[in-house]
Amino acid sequence: MATILVVDDDRAVRKVIREFLERDGHQVVEATDGAEAIEAYSADKIDLMVLDLLMPNRDGFEALIDVRHRHPQARVVVISGGGQLGADLYLKMASQFGATEVLAKPIERDALLAKVHELLSQEG
Repeated sequence: MATILVVDDDRAVRKVIREFLERDGHQVVEATDGAEAIEAYSADKIDLMVLDLLMPNRDGFEALIDVRHRHPQARVVVISGGGQLGADLYLKMASQFGATEVLAKPIERDALLAKVHELLSQEG
């Protein structure tokens, strides 16, 4: 089906999302921070990115802005647990910075796959 880049500094979160997506027939590429995400997005044919916001090195906001600038058609589902400020504020900010869709952690399988299917069905 699609190649999806999953970006999160938490290996357990990446593993769970990878399992959801692979069971749904997708190929998954992983990155552990925003810098790796930017590199992977540019190096591979990525159909969609699932991007955490709070990470070391380059965070998800930086990655979102960079990828959106280089690839305006990018489909990006931003995920966040919110840290100290709460997920709602971070996700609202991500939408303003160009996230296509947002999801609060913990990620629910059905909600993630619904957003993935919706975005992949759109012309890009």
